[in-house]
Amino acid sequence: MEHRCVIAWPRETDYIKGINSPIVFKAVTDGDWRPYEKFFERQKFTWETDGCVVFTDQESFDAQVERQIQAGEIDAPTLEFFNQMGFMDTNSLDGKAHFHSSVRFIQVMTGNGRNGNPLQTPADVMREYGILPWTDLLFDASITLDEYFAPIPQNLLDKAAMILKTLGGADRLLDSHWINAGGETNTSAMDEARKQAPLTIAIFAEAPSWNAVNPPIPTPTLTGNHAVLNDWSDANGEWCLDHYPPFEKELLTGYPIHYVYQLVVNPLSIVPVLPATIAPTQANVDILAKILALYQKLVALIQPKVGSITSSKMNLSTLWTYTKHTAAAGIIIALPIVYNLAMNKWGDITVGAIMTLVYAWLCKRFGIASQTLGAAKGVTPPTSQEVMQDLWNGIDSLFSYAFSNPIGAIIAFIVIALLFIAPEISILLLGIIAVAYFMTK
Repeated sequence: MEHRCVIAWPRETDYIKGINSPIVFKAVTDGDWRPYEKFFERQKFTWETDGCVVFTDQESFDAQVERQIQAGEIDAPTLEFFNQMGFMDTNSLDGKAHFHSSVRFIQVMTGNGRNGNPLQTPADVMREYGILPWTDLLFDASITLDEYFAPIPQNLLDKAAMILKTLGGADRLLDSHWINAGGETNTSAMDEARKQAPLTIAIFAEAPSWNAVNPPIPTPTLTGNHAVLNDWSDANGEWCLDHYPPFEKELLTGYPIHYVYQLVVNPLSIVPVLPATIAPTQANVDILAKILALYQKLVALIQPKVGSITSSKMNLSTLWTYTKHTAAAGIIIALPIVYNLAMNKWGDITVGAIMTLVYAWLCKRFGIASQTLGAAKGVTPPTSQEVMQDLWNGIDSLFSYAFSNPIGAIIAFIVIALLFIAPEISILLLGIIAVAYFMTK
């Protein structure tokens, strides 16, 4: 085992916890990240990647996303997006689908090859270039050195950039800071910080004695040459996830740990691109974020609780009726209908366009086939991204008026507030109003 993959190089612009870091501490675990580690990655099969820093930060990122998923903090559209992109990998320790990103992509994009990386570099790469699923650029015993470090194809670069943009860009993906930038070992600070996110630590590992559950304690003055993920601790020391077997090792009390870096993954969600007709102000972004949350509530309310759309009504959402398409149509179009009825101004939104949009969406989403939907029969169900884009086009026109008209804005906010306070009752009433309006046309 050769170790030459760590560069302990704090920069003047780096954040340090407790000194200049803007990261707000929030404990999301008791400091034990093992329940969220679903893959044991090897950095060496027949040849050495010297990628321990990258492997460690990738494992930290994945564990944090997995925790968000297990805690129910990631909404259904974002989970579906992860599925569509290929992040949910069943080749895991328990054989179930878990979030799994590509370490190979990150290491190639560092541009450092096998020459090692600063502890900060993987975070920099993810913020600049994005992330890819493990299966897009995997690493196993079949991958040669040349294949591993080959330039990333343009289609995968574009995909990573799209994923980053969809998740809100660099500022929304993750933050990072030093817990210890070269000082004396401070396990108390590590144990407290680890409640928020696992820790990337640089330590000295000497072959072959390193490959043991309890590696021998090295001389404190030796420079760190290996990176591992500090994921929990007990009375005897600090445990870590390594990339050489045994994968779980404990650094006993007294083991020197002078460099500790932490990636903090922000809450992940799909962030739609701001429509071109709406000024990119923070106030408007906040409004659109609320609209997106409303959309998610609408979808949750009209989706069957169990089974399929042909299941017994007792298994369906309470908002479904015998005329399923009209009830759902009313729910989806309620907001623009109420707004335009109140303002008596359709603008760019026409009744026919809304009805066409709603019926096409319903047919694709639920597989409804009837004489009313006619030609739309058999359309492949859309992804949540497509549904969101369809709805967003209508919302774009609608709220471009609301934001420029005080009365319209007040009405829109009242409707949104009502939907959040009593969603099932208010949406049903608005749906009835909308359907009644169309029946008179």
